[in-house]
Amino acid sequence: MYKVTCVIGTRPEAIKMAPLLRLMKSDERFSLTILSTGQHTDMLRQALHHFGIDADVKLNVMRERQSLEYLTSAVLQGVSNFLQKDPQDMLLVHGDTTTTFGAALAGFYRGVPIGHVEAGLRSHNMKLPFPEEANRVLTDRLSSLFFAPTPWAAENLLREGTDSSQVFVTGNTVIDALFWTLRHLTPSEILKEIPEEAPLILMTAHRRESWGAPLTRICGAIKEIIERHPEVRILLSLHKNPVVRETIFQELAE
Repeated sequence: MYKVTCVIGTRPEAIKMAPLLRLMKSDERFSLTILSTGQHTDMLRQALHHFGIDADVKLNVMRERQSLEYLTSAVLQGVSNFLQKDPQDMLLVHGDTTTTFGAALAGFYRGVPIGHVEAGLRSHNMKLPFPEEANRVLTDRLSSLFFAPTPWAAENLLREGTDSSQVFVTGNTVIDALFWTLRHLTPSEILKEIPEEAPLILMTAHRRESWGAPLTRICGAIKEIIERHPEVRILLSLHKNPVVRETIFQELAE
């Protein structure tokens, strides 16, 4: 049986990896361990619960207002300690989070092959998105198998010299997660308060590059839409990051 550990730390990773985790859990060829770093503790738990999944190992690295330096080192040390105690045949990581890079680096140091789901995405600007572009580029440098969501992503990898025999175009797992959710969806109480005929905008805004003035401008745009189009309803999914919440509450409290 092939021992695989999937490392996840944030809500997006949980959502996008859930279809694969459910499939691997039911496949007798794999002995799957789900390791949660806890980069986003509550939001990660909520997303996993939605798909009927629980982590087997929990590092609980999250700290309030955690820095990238702290988070990277905590994930690196935590995953490395786990691999020392329980060696694996492969480590699966997803996307471009700090959990992704820290776990991949731990696997590399421990000599464990890395499989990168959602490999090959590029903005070709190491500062945008920050730090995600660096995370995904560096993770690809450390990986052995590359699961690209699109042919374009695969071409990025090939242009960078990746062996074509290691690159697989798989599609985007978030689509599988979407179809699963549609089959198991429970109507939201919030949506019941919105008239069916009302135009609805669903949005979120939390990326690190949007902190400060850009997020303030986004809030200004929200207010302008409401003023110009009072019939429109805007449903803002609010991230738990205190930097994001402080700005949005300050700008949209009225």
